[in-house]
Amino acid sequence: MSSKGKSKAPSKAPSKAPPKAEKAPKEEKPKVEKAPAATDAAAPAVAAPAAADAKPKAEKAAKAEKVAEKAVEKVEAKNEEEEEDESEEEVDNSKSKTDTDVFDSTANLGEKTYPIRAGEIKKGMIVILKDCPCKILEVTTSKTGKHGHAKANITGVDIFTGKKVNDSSPTSHNLTAPFVTTTNLTLTDVTDDGYAVLMDENGDIREDIKLPDINSPDPELGDQIRAALEAGKGDVICIVTKALDSECITSYKTAEA
Repeated sequence: MSSKGKSKAPSKAPSKAPPKAEKAPKEEKPKVEKAPAATDAAAPAVAAPAAADAKPKAEKAAKAEKVAEKAVEKVEAKNEEEEEDESEEEVDNSKSKTDTDVFDSTANLGEKTYPIRAGEIKKGMIVILKDCPCKILEVTTSKTGKHGHAKANITGVDIFTGKKVNDSSPTSHNLTAPFVTTTNLTLTDVTDDGYAVLMDENGDIREDIKLPDINSPDPELGDQIRAALEAGKGDVICIVTKALDSECITSYKTAEA
């Protein structure tokens, strides 16, 4: 067969690319409508509840402040009461010590002292203040405290040393006063070391009491007694004061011969 008689195989048609997948349409997001702006007419309606809320808050704050102030006042009052109780307890302890410990060497203290209410103490009395027998110079009373106790403020001078002493006590509490005795003794001489030679009415002599000196309640008393003795115008009578276990010359007088 000739080439003419040969049939040609049909040529392949060029392959076409597969069609592109179509894009899915975008979903549209729902539009959110904005709330309309508040109008001037709505503004007062919003402001009114806010103001209404602020008022109770202010009232609560004021009440809380008052409660806090009252709490502080109660604490301060309690502290003052505790301080007052401690002060009264210290006074009680002091008086107890005066009554028992200070004079524990005295055999019969009960026979040498007696109790006296602080509110009954008067000027001129002799009372034990801070362990010392003192002649009272001044008594003042403070106003009643929260516990109903007025306080006596007492000033005295030690009858043996002339030392000034201040003390205080609730007027309802007891202080201790010594039994005080005075004896008249005739001065016959004064020793070189300043002791008075004294004779009682029975003629018994004692030389155990010194003439008052500059440390005495009356610094000039000793010189006055010496001068009276040297003048020789009569007997010199010394007044000896005794309280508890102590004695001293507290004054003198002369008896013309």
